Amino acid sequence: MCFIAPILRSQPLGVLESGDGEVEREPELAAAGSGAAESFVDLIVVVDGSGTALAINTAQHLNAIDIHAGGIDLIFPHHENEIAQSEAATGKPFARFWVHVEYLIVEDQKMSKSLGNTYTIPDVVAKGYRPSAVRYLLLSAHYRKQLNFTWASLSQAEESLRRLTDCVARVEAVTAPGAHPALAARVAEGRQAFVEAIEDDLNTAAALGAIFELVRALNSAIDAGEIGIGDLPVIRAAFGEFDAVLGVLSLRRAEEEQPPVAVEEIERLIEERHAARRRRDFAAADRVRDDLAARGVILEDGPSGTRWKRK
Repeated sequence: MCFIAPILRSQPLGVLESGDGEVEREPELAAAGSGAAESFVDLIVVVDGSGTALAINTAQHLNAIDIHAGGIDLIFPHHENEIAQSEAATGKPFARFWVHVEYLIVEDQKMSKSLGNTYTIPDVVAKGYRPSAVRYLLLSAHYRKQLNFTWASLSQAEESLRRLTDCVARVEAVTAPGAHPALAARVAEGRQAFVEAIEDDLNTAAALGAIFELVRALNSAIDAGEIGIGDLPVIRAAFGEFDAVLGVLSLRRAEEEQPPVAVEEIERLIEERHAARRRRDFAAADRVRDDLAARGVILEDGPSGTRWKRK
């Protein structure tokens, strides 16, 4: 689905401004005459007194935008101005759907530079959190509801995301043969619940709830030995569909590909730890584990061996 109608032109426009909303042509267009405008440029920008920008395709009128987003504070006058200008110029609807997002508040206060409670992604990373956790937190509330950003809520988002990635890792570690129709049916239910949530006014909070219901079912199936390698394709397909919409798992995987310690060193230390445990030097094994943990890498032992993940 196209989220915003593409606007193309042959070369960049200069800045066009007009306090009363009238179009100001570039000098070369004015010199060439009105007929040259359609062949030379596909886009004219109108800026009214309030700073609202409007794009108009002069060669052929712009199709309606599929989804137009913005904060609730932009409904009036900015978006109303956009509608009035565009529909007066084109005679066509400006946008099919409007998505107005509620305010983000921080620690129960309005986000404001004067209060010193505005944070950038580098600020968050500097505190030891990852961008994927921020993305998860923002998705955890419906866009029409206020989201209260706190460091505690970000920690909770990180923990939830770890539960999700741990489940995916457990599924990938399955080696038992066979497939289970009941499990496939449960996955299908989860996929349907996810789709219904997204189709219900982009309810990402409910969509995440549907995913975690499936996560619980998958973990139970793994614990009970009621899952086999024949079940993996349908499970992978489901999580692929989830992530095609939310983009959380793919972001986390990209982060995992750049750990705070070189992958070669992590693997070497894991082997050193295994060697220490084989000779029953548990103090040395613990030192390796603790050293990696202090550097941001966690080791987890399981039936299929030791795996690592970022802290």
